[in-house]
Amino acid sequence: MTATLSTPLWSIPIEEQFYILWPSARKYLHRSGSVLFSVVMFAIAYLAIAYLCRAGSRDSNAIWVNSFVQFQFFSTGALLALALRGRSPKLHPLVRVILFLAGLAILGAAQHIFQVKEGAAFGGLHRVAPGYLCANLACTLFFFSVLGETRLGKLKPLVYLGKISFGLYVFHWAMLRISIRALPHLLRHRQIARTTANALEVALAFALTVLLASLSYRFFESPILRYKKRFEFIRTRSI
Repeated sequence: MTATLSTPLWSIPIEEQFYILWPSARKYLHRSGSVLFSVVMFAIAYLAIAYLCRAGSRDSNAIWVNSFVQFQFFSTGALLALALRGRSPKLHPLVRVILFLAGLAILGAAQHIFQVKEGAAFGGLHRVAPGYLCANLACTLFFFSVLGETRLGKLKPLVYLGKISFGLYVFHWAMLRISIRALPHLLRHRQIARTTANALEVALAFALTVLLASLSYRFFESPILRYKKRFEFIRTRSI
């Protein structure tokens, strides 16, 4: 259970590594240097993938949690930020829907065709590298499908979920595991289809995750955020 509770936290150190590295690079390299730095880091990600696959790693997590591998996504985000210069594209709602659906399809290909997280064990580099490229492209399409869409900011439930998003990320996996174990006991006298059971497991996990994330935000994160304001040099935008 301890491993389950801490499973999502592997990404936190990688985020902190980026936060340490990127501001200094941006300050001293300026714009053109930052573009080059991002391109180089993107290339290093795939060199790292090639090295880990050639080294014969059969542990998919050895690639998935590698900092150099994950930096490709930060590099992509940095390049997009530098290219957009704070602007948001004006896209028709239908185009946004198409981008979102295309992102889902490509993300599905990354998982089910290239088996991005298990590719090292089921074929090596020719599975892993395309899988990560697909995942990266899918995230980019998701990003553009919502960028500049102000109407989403008027939907209070979505705004609230964004406010507690850190807790949603931290707790979702543990709550899913708990719901998978708890549901058979809750429905032990009922015969239901596996598809229905899966849907109920996800629904229960979502409800538990939102509840726990809300409590975490109210009693743990908010006091820390208030304390942080004493040391801010740049005021962050309120949610």
